[in-house]
Order: sequence, then structure tokens, then C-alpha cells
Amino acid sequence: MTSPLYLIAHSVRGEAALDVAVKMECPHCAPQWSERVHGCFDCDSLGWWWIIPTSGHRAFPYWHTEINELMYAAGMIVDKPMPSG
Repeated sequence: MTSPLYLIAHSVRGEAALDVAVKMECPHCAPQWSERVHGCFDCDSLGWWWIIPTSGHRAFPYWHTEINELMYAAGMIVDKPMPSG
């Protein structure tokens, strides 16, 4: 199973931009570090970061929504499987 995709709004070079992003577990708050890290600065103690999967860059969105929820709300349910080719 893949991670859910999100549509995010964030700032890119001072301009508003929309991107597709995923949540990635914060390496500083991973289970093996949980006893040592209290109040993680890197992830604001959320336990995850936003990553743009096509570029690998980290993002800091000011708005986000899960793409599946957005498509469901808009009535755009895709009920056909992706072609194998």
C-alpha cells in the first residue's frame, strides 16, 4: 500500500504554489529515537514531514487536503483500474 497523496498549497520563491505531497516519518522522531527526542524542532513534534515525491524536496504547506477526499467531494470517483501498459 502506498502513502496517501495530498494536494498542498505552499510558498515557492515567495509565490503561492500547488503541489502533490506525501507525509514522511520524521527521522528524528522515528520509533528508535522516541525515548531521546522530546519536542522535536524539525517536525514541530508532529512526527512527520511533507515531501514532494517528484522532486524529493521538503515542503511547508499552509493548506492541505487528501486527494482521495477531494475527488470524492467533487464527485470525481475513479472506478476504473489503471491500464497495465
